[in-house]
Amino acid sequence: MARDNDNADVAVCHDSPTSPERNDPQSDPDALRLSTVKYIVGSPSQFPDHRPVCKTDWQVLDLTQPRGIPAPARVYSDNEWIQIQRGFRPLEMEDHWFAYVEDATLYLHRSWTGFCIFTASFAREANGWVISEAVVTADRDRYPGLGDDREESRSLETLIDWLLLNVRRPR
Repeated sequence: MARDNDNADVAVCHDSPTSPERNDPQSDPDALRLSTVKYIVGSPSQFPDHRPVCKTDWQVLDLTQPRGIPAPARVYSDNEWIQIQRGFRPLEMEDHWFAYVEDATLYLHRSWTGFCIFTASFAREANGWVISEAVVTADRDRYPGLGDDREESRSLETLIDWLLLNVRRPR
């Protein structure tokens, strides 16, 4: 976290993925932590205080042919929302997803192609954070495994659990 005018902690993204100091463990403490985490546990989201992932951290393409799906009927705690906002940056080929949050909307992209597959807009309610709107791409060229609305809603919730919250639940 960085200090903004010494008033409050705010999440800060690096402006450019080509910043010379980025990803250099000698000059970037976040890169050192991420490389250590990868060695120990294999997932950046398992390390509680890594730098939030930003759109500019990966080559991404916008969502095409959006199709609304039912929002998962789940309430996320404030701590879970903080974890979700950290996003997910793939560290190796087996990490198939890239995720970031911008303006309370989660974007889930396939890491190899950069295609946006899901978006989930979050809203604060009295008892926690909920997904107020969920969208999947209906573009079969980008997402050939597209299922029915309920299946895609479950897939979205599972991705949030697995990638961002490190929760493993049976489907």
